[in-house]
Amino acid sequence: MKIFKFGGGILADAAAVRHLPEVLGLGKGHDLVVVISAFGKTTNELERFIAAKFDKREEEAKTMLQELAEFHFRLLQELWDDRTNPVYREVQRLMHQLDVTSEMTMKVSYDQYYDRVICFGELLSSTIVHHFLKKNAIENTWADARELITTDAMFRNAGVDFEASRVNIEKKLQPLLKAGFEAPVLVVTQGFIASDAEGRPTTLGREGSDYTASIFGNLLDAAEVIIWKDVPGVLNADPKHFSHTVKLDRLSYAEATELAYYGAKVMHPKTVKPLQNKQIPLWVKPYFDPAEEGTLIHTPTDHDTRIPSFIFKFRQVLVSISTKDFSFINEGVYYEVFGIVTRHAMHVNITQNSALTLSFCVDHHRNLPAMLEELMERYTVRYNEELTLVTIRHYVQGSKEHVLQGREVILEQQNRTVQQVVVR
Repeated sequence: MKIFKFGGGILADAAAVRHLPEVLGLGKGHDLVVVISAFGKTTNELERFIAAKFDKREEEAKTMLQELAEFHFRLLQELWDDRTNPVYREVQRLMHQLDVTSEMTMKVSYDQYYDRVICFGELLSSTIVHHFLKKNAIENTWADARELITTDAMFRNAGVDFEASRVNIEKKLQPLLKAGFEAPVLVVTQGFIASDAEGRPTTLGREGSDYTASIFGNLLDAAEVIIWKDVPGVLNADPKHFSHTVKLDRLSYAEATELAYYGAKVMHPKTVKPLQNKQIPLWVKPYFDPAEEGTLIHTPTDHDTRIPSFIFKFRQVLVSISTKDFSFINEGVYYEVFGIVTRHAMHVNITQNSALTLSFCVDHHRNLPAMLEELMERYTVRYNEELTLVTIRHYVQGSKEHVLQGREVILEQQNRTVQQVVVR
């Protein structure tokens, strides 16, 4: 049993979808669970659509929905000459269902509404992949991840109930995998999406498809999990921002987790732990050069400390609070402030305090104004937007200077292995 995960960044057009049979051929002789993300920028477009619908910008939303439909139907036309193929009806049905679902505004919270609508990106992409593989004589079964992975009701960042999910998989997925008896079976499902105990759609956090793959890997005792990307493997920096990058051939589970935690685009931060628990190898490999080895994430390795890694998080907001009576920043202040941050589903990326000031960076988020408003009720609050958090793991002399030229440093801290700098 192997788990293959394909992200939307690589499945961005018809040519990339046509490449799937070649890559899947590398799993020949094994049962495969194939985890599919939404195509291209679909998730981003759906997020814009969700915001427009929730804010009652109906004309904008209508245009966005039309553009989303056009994108997927153009893809179909490039992949199928026969427009009577059932895939056209399936995609039309899903687009209609998306339209109907999106009308259920104001009856639920924004986060719950988001999860109800955003899942259609993965439903569309996995349906198209399912039919495309059949067209290419690759037998496969489509499975709804919302019926397999059960979570709590923390919408947009749900926690997985592994025991309930195990029961679901034993009841609904294992029979599919055993249906082929001697012949290997291929199942196509979705990343990122799940449902709570009441059957309401949930999501596992942005970029959560990697995490989905590791959940299936853990619960199915997979031999390995492979994440297919548009890069040679795990790199020490984002090639979009660095002209010279180095591929990290081997990483320990712990090192990969640290890189993901600090914001490296290699994978969702929760991906590694379910695989580490069962010592399942995790590979990151290049989709368009599948014979290349890529990066292996497994047991401890001395490769972890050899090469500095550079991680950028953009659109950061640095919030600085102080008490209105000029009392010291103490444990009570931390408790109250981060309670407010948590209630607004914000994520803190770095903290620092002095006697009178507590500062922290958060991602720019829809909930930011409400969080700031609540903080201002109790504290004096200042904040700066459009900043960048630079993290250098395993820094060496000169690492920081290499990336900070021409930037104003707002906040800085380091320990024995990590430097972090907030700049503008």
